[in-house]
Amino acid sequence: GYGGSDRDPGRAVASAAVDTATLADELGVDDFAVFGVSGGGPHALACASLLPRRVTRAAVVVGAAPADDPEFDFLAGMAEINLKEFGAAQEGREAIEQELRPYVEAVRSDPNAVLDQIASELPDFDREVLDRPLVRAVFRESLVESVRQGSDGWADDDLAFASSWGYRLEDIHIPVRLWQGELDVLVPRSHGEYLARKIPDAKFDLVPGAGHLLLDHWPEVLAWLSR
Repeated sequence: GYGGSDRDPGRAVASAAVDTATLADELGVDDFAVFGVSGGGPHALACASLLPRRVTRAAVVVGAAPADDPEFDFLAGMAEINLKEFGAAQEGREAIEQELRPYVEAVRSDPNAVLDQIASELPDFDREVLDRPLVRAVFRESLVESVRQGSDGWADDDLAFASSWGYRLEDIHIPVRLWQGELDVLVPRSHGEYLARKIPDAKFDLVPGAGHLLLDHWPEVLAWLSR
């Protein structure tokens, strides 16, 4: 549902494992590592849990924790922009589509203004990263492409996060490493700490003074995955 990709209505986070296995089969790849950032984290972990004979390692950078655990406050510490979005997702499809509609229109008309709005709620660390010309250009292009078909992919994503993921973190038994920014307000520190508690033997790296945009750590992440 993003860009030119087909929509998968009613999908769960676990559905990513099927898609990934299908893609790997088509490419002739037997085993592989997975890397998920932010909302990509739960999808990478789905592969780690459901494809244990094929996934060698899983890296998650500022990855979200489940929203359906009554012992975990999913929304605590989030910036207002995410509080509104995920709060709407927990209310259902009609609410999240209504919440996202003006964002889609704004992205199509003035993506720079949307990026400025997001940046206004972020710590200085993230604003400085987003101010890099190349980073901003890539974010702007990605943002515009993501809503090519409207809000369907975005809404499906949020609804999948807000419901059961379709797998158990406790069932992950491959090497997992988690990177988390100390000052992150999009996916707060508590999410990374939750994942570290639930995933057996996961290694947790807290990045002091950092927020959500840990782009400078990607070489380290990729080096660990390729070992």
